Amino acid sequence: MSGNQDYYEVLGLGREASGEEIKKAYRALALKYHPDKNKGDERAEARFKEAAEAFEVLSDPEKRATYDRHGSDGLRNMGFEGFGDLRTEDISVRFSSILEDLFGGGGGGGGFSTGRFGSGEAPAMPGADLRHSLRVTFREAALGGSRELALPGLGSESRIEVRIPANVAEGQVLRIAGKGQAGANGGPPGDLLLEISVDRHHEFSREGKNIRSSLKVPLKTAVLGGQVTVNTLREEVQLTVPPGTSSDSVLRLKGQGAGGDAPGDHLVRIVVTVPGEASEELKAALGDSDE
Repeated sequence: MSGNQDYYEVLGLGREASGEEIKKAYRALALKYHPDKNKGDERAEARFKEAAEAFEVLSDPEKRATYDRHGSDGLRNMGFEGFGDLRTEDISVRFSSILEDLFGGGGGGGGFSTGRFGSGEAPAMPGADLRHSLRVTFREAALGGSRELALPGLGSESRIEVRIPANVAEGQVLRIAGKGQAGANGGPPGDLLLEISVDRHHEFSREGKNIRSSLKVPLKTAVLGGQVTVNTLREEVQLTVPPGTSSDSVLRLKGQGAGGDAPGDHLVRIVVTVPGEASEELKAALGDSDE
């Protein structure tokens, strides 16, 4: 991925550009910087890759929405690492339907070629994307993690390790670049698309990066205050209950929520429990609190 390069800036477009405008801008840059037209020019080759990477992101509604919301970090969380390691031949094959219009198909009569640059070989074809579902635990979805998966359709590389980003959501699709079906005649592989489903938790619920749970607190502790133990995603922690805490009060544990580098909070709803028979100490405390 090209650092912090702005993909809209690469294509010379505003952020409200239409799909047709994106395609037109990419076609113009592909023609200008294509390696067949700029042999030996490393700068032109880099610009050719930058333009293709920008087009890949902005022409894909899912990638574009992620990029608009979260920038390059969001794309990395999807598994998209950019085109820096792709050969220019592979890029030409990937966008052959566009480049064939520009360069005259097979490249005869001095035109540009989208298949091995006029070598006469059978055209390389990219592999298809593969789609699978991935069920993760509540904790994995909130804090992130990694899984080794054995998936059908990946041939000899049927076992792969997948990084699960922190705070992944139900229905989100993770794109693992290059882990789809193999290409034909040297074409690049497709991508692996993993649709996330998240298990429910018996105790916790999630709102964005915040985790919510309820905790039963004895009436005496609610009246007089004290320390209680709270289960969080990471560990058991001590929570201070202020004197005079009422039922349905929400107490906050900073930094104990979901997320990676900047986690949210854990919000604890207090449920005050009333004993069947009050002790003398509790009666005295309640009597004092009424004064």
